[in-house]
Amino acid sequence: MGWFKEFVSVATGDSTSKVSKAGHDFRDDSGARQGKDSFDKAPSWADKTTGGDKGGGTSLFPQGKGP
Repeated sequence: MGWFKEFVSVATGDSTSKVSKAGHDFRDDSGARQGKDSFDKAPSWADKTTGGDKGGGTSLFPQGKGP
């Protein structure tokens, strides 16, 4: 992420440490580190297989986790 952090720093005028802190804060706030973004079941709108709405194909979800 080094080059990206430097790019954002130049683009925004903020220091690289401020950009880095913002990235860490974003991950903390999103819950990604605590597993808050996981789900027990897939959303109902999700395709079940690689065949999409037509069905068939390979299952996209582990057994019992699909929509």
